Amino acid sequence: MKRQLTFNIFGPKFFILLLVGIAALPALSQITSSGTGNAGATIVEQNLSVESIQPINFGSIFPISTAASVRLSLPNNAPTGSVSVIKSDSNVLVTGSPTAGRWEITGVGNSLVTVTLPANPITIEDTASNTMVVSDWAITSTSGNQLNLFLASNGLRQFAITATLAVGANQTAGGYTGTYPISVSYQ
Repeated sequence: MKRQLTFNIFGPKFFILLLVGIAALPALSQITSSGTGNAGATIVEQNLSVESIQPINFGSIFPISTAASVRLSLPNNAPTGSVSVIKSDSNVLVTGSPTAGRWEITGVGNSLVTVTLPANPITIEDTASNTMVVSDWAITSTSGNQLNLFLASNGLRQFAITATLAVGANQTAGGYTGTYPISVSYQ
């Protein structure tokens, strides 16, 4: 008689091994590892200043019997260029050396800054309290009272300001002065 040996792989020993293996899986998933990473930052000193290097000057104006305006403009939008005088009435005579206001910003090189000029007109007056109004502020003859500018790699940037002066009919003779606000901020 021949004996045949059969193996049943799914016998009791297999099930015991299978149960031991399954029981070990949760233990493997509970193994954790941890590590550390590096973090850093550089804080840049953000000094920012703006300084007037030339006042805005509408020149010497000979008034006429009607109100008029004198507008300063920079034809080439260059902060160091010569200004053009645009008069609302050809009878107004402007002499002397009208100049745009010139400013210099000092800050962090290659930074973007916003320059903001007065949103409203300002008043200039003489010693007897006679007044004229300055309005329509613009940076390098562009319209609007705000402009974004990039500072050079050395942190400097010059720009010019233009405006319009309202001259009254038979405006009283005298030297008129006043101040205007300007602000510069990083973007």
